[in-house]
Amino acid sequence: MIHSLELKNFIVHKDAKFVFTPGLNTIVGPNASGKSTILEALRFALHGTAALRGRSDDVKGARVVLRFSVKNVEYQVSRTTKDATLLDLTHGTTLAVGTRPVNGRVAEVFGYGLTVFDTASCANQGDIAALSSMRPAERK
Repeated sequence: MIHSLELKNFIVHKDAKFVFTPGLNTIVGPNASGKSTILEALRFALHGTAALRGRSDDVKGARVVLRFSVKNVEYQVSRTTKDATLLDLTHGTTLAVGTRPVNGRVAEVFGYGLTVFDTASCANQGDIAALSSMRPAERK
């Protein structure tokens, strides 16, 4: 479960915090208000620069802090384009420091990487329409 997402200088979000509740959360707003950017920041927090839609220079100077839980363990990942830290808040330990180590540990925590995350957990703009137009064999 995602608990909160804090953004500093992340594209259109200069200083924002989003708090999520258990269950389904919906992000709504006018066109170009940064809804898709929130999903991009979430993906970036978990999977690093590979999850960015544009170049990493587009978020140079940005900082993202994500709090989430998996299997009753609460985690916090803090990330910039050059550094990352993953904390286990439940047990008070640092699990990984550095972009590659954090990327690896996040994949271990979830049990999958970015490609499966996008399919199973994150519906970007247009993804639902594309999914509904696929044949059953393609959806597998």
